Amino acid sequence: MSAIDFRELMRLEKRRMRMQKSNSPPSKSKDLNGVNNDTVESTHSVDTIEKFSDNLLGNDGKTRPLHKDILDDQLSKVLENSQVGAEVLRDVFYIEKLLCPNFERKLTQWLKSLPTINNNERNVTSTGGIVKYHGKWKRLDFARRSVAMFDFRVVKEIPPLLQVLIDMLLRIKAFPGTHPPNHVLVNEYQDQEGIMAHTDGPMYLDRTATFSIAGGDVLFNFTKRKPDDGVDDDSNNDVMQLKLHGNGSLVVFTDDAYTNHCHSINDRIHNSVEYASCKCVNAVEGEQIQRGHRLSLTFRHKFEEAI
Repeated sequence: MSAIDFRELMRLEKRRMRMQKSNSPPSKSKDLNGVNNDTVESTHSVDTIEKFSDNLLGNDGKTRPLHKDILDDQLSKVLENSQVGAEVLRDVFYIEKLLCPNFERKLTQWLKSLPTINNNERNVTSTGGIVKYHGKWKRLDFARRSVAMFDFRVVKEIPPLLQVLIDMLLRIKAFPGTHPPNHVLVNEYQDQEGIMAHTDGPMYLDRTATFSIAGGDVLFNFTKRKPDDGVDDDSNNDVMQLKLHGNGSLVVFTDDAYTNHCHSINDRIHNSVEYASCKCVNAVEGEQIQRGHRLSLTFRHKFEEAI
């Protein structure tokens, strides 16, 4: 989809939201810290996202500072106005198309250019091992996917494209300023690859932010965590399902959704197609989801003692 098409979609969405707002009374919402706030006009988020995503890159393809006319208080409302499935599972926020096509394309190209680590090399969890594997692709044969890790507790220099995303996550208050994202895990999924139900655990602040790029859509499942081992192995017991669009979407989940629920993506999908269940909060039941090549960038704050 071209940038012009994207702006046209935003205009249509703003018009729809204005009509919807005129027919509904004001409501109350909570921010990520649980504080009640009057709901900001819905179009506010759309305007802000449009300005933000269209200005991540200059005409020369290089990253540049965000426009100063986008006020922090505007950006801070973008995420809290994007809560989904609150009647089923609180603390999940989703924006379908946050990154503009130019930025997504630049990010994808850069990730593909990262060097690759030989699979025969031994994993090392010490500080020296983190430096060795930092910013390099490694194939996880047992998990059937490739990953690249960035740990900015050890390697202080942050690549410009990741710095843009970190700044944005802070400005929309996905992370508190006291605990900014300092760890990025990039997963490369082919159309039939997924990940088993798991939690990210206590080594991290209780929130995760994941961007999906490179085109492939996928169904993201939340299941109730078992109290004994923290893993729910019953993939048919979804609490909530979310369609993640593969062209610049962002999902953030915190608190209860992070601590007491597992998340997963189904693997070994027949013919690269899956279907939304009745638990899906942003797609109708039975909607066909076309899987494809997908890159996910998961941002977290990892505690210093968790080397």
